[in-house]
Amino acid sequence: MEVDRDLIDYDYIDYIKKQWSDNNLTYIVMGSCISFYNFRVDYASKKQHYDGELFLEENNQGGMPVTFMNMDAVRTKLSVGEIFRLNVKVSNERILRPWMYTFCKQKKSLGDVCSASEAEKNMAKGWWGLCSDKFDNTLNEWLVKLQGNVDISDCEKLNSKVRNNCLSDFWRHTIRELIEAIAHIHDCGLFHGSLNEYDNYVVVGDQLKLFNINGCLEGLKVQDQYSRKIQDFQEFRDTLKKLLEPSTKWLERDGFLNCFDAATVFSYKKYVEKLKNHPFLLTPHERHEQTRHERVGWVVRTDVGLLLQAGGKGGLWGGTATAMESEAIRKATVACISSGVNKVEVESDAMAIIQMIRGERRADMEEVAIVFYMQVLATEFQQVAFLHTSRRCNKVAHEVAAFVTRYGGNNACFIG
Repeated sequence: MEVDRDLIDYDYIDYIKKQWSDNNLTYIVMGSCISFYNFRVDYASKKQHYDGELFLEENNQGGMPVTFMNMDAVRTKLSVGEIFRLNVKVSNERILRPWMYTFCKQKKSLGDVCSASEAEKNMAKGWWGLCSDKFDNTLNEWLVKLQGNVDISDCEKLNSKVRNNCLSDFWRHTIRELIEAIAHIHDCGLFHGSLNEYDNYVVVGDQLKLFNINGCLEGLKVQDQYSRKIQDFQEFRDTLKKLLEPSTKWLERDGFLNCFDAATVFSYKKYVEKLKNHPFLLTPHERHEQTRHERVGWVVRTDVGLLLQAGGKGGLWGGTATAMESEAIRKATVACISSGVNKVEVESDAMAIIQMIRGERRADMEEVAIVFYMQVLATEFQQVAFLHTSRRCNKVAHEVAAFVTRYGGNNACFIG
């Protein structure tokens, strides 16, 4: 289908020119004089979007690849013009950029109306289209292709879980950047409103992007604005629940998804930072950096109580008592792995951290990084148990910690 210059929405062009002239931001570019555009409809398909081209006044050599979305098929209470005006306010690499909107109608006669397909009838009636940067598929279409073993290059991205129960690099980067994109929408005075629907995500090359921003925060009460923001994140969480290996047991994933319910504990800014920097989204090195604390001591004994190793480290970053105890557990566990031990019982007088590692208690936000790291280390052993013991039975480890508190440094002793 080709649409000529007579069908261009010049009200839109006047609007975008004004947006461009009023824009003083160096990182947002808006506005171009559109000469004409074209796209082709596949009547045999049930697609909601079609590839096309925009020909701009300053580019006479060829068209710019774009996608026309049939907005009549999108579930929204807003008009296509309202959606365009909201989405054009936001500039972010993880948010699909709109170019224009227009009414599309078939110019030629259908002939025998009774034998026409549903797509042909819709084209005869006409539909409102939103033109944006070209994308490959909606998230729903992408998942159907992956699960149907359709020959596409990125089928390995369906697997979000990799070795040691860690999140794959693709999903780690995608989730963190989408959290930042949602926060950017809020910073622009908007909210999305429907991030729990697959059709509001699109796949562009190696990126998953947001689409179809649906609401403005202006005019809402302060509490309602906050609720709308948190609702966006929790609807995003609901989508992740369906994407991240939903049929498998995955403690690290569940701990991350549970953190989306912590909105009442933190301010909005702190809430977003906690989500972005959750250990589930960090590399092993980044997780290790979150486990550094003041001073710790540890010992390794045989099953009959003979001392094999002892060590401690001082001069580390400060933290809670539970966090320091968990760091001592980590140090001792790493020492066992380095020594080739494959069957261990890990004892600590910190009941809370033992319960967190065993999955019997939800990890606190400040300790979640260390707990996550310990659960990964536990997979290195043939057999491992985390046990609670009394402080009296753990006296030697506390003596080592007291030593490094007085003298500092990184100390270790290996016996036999």
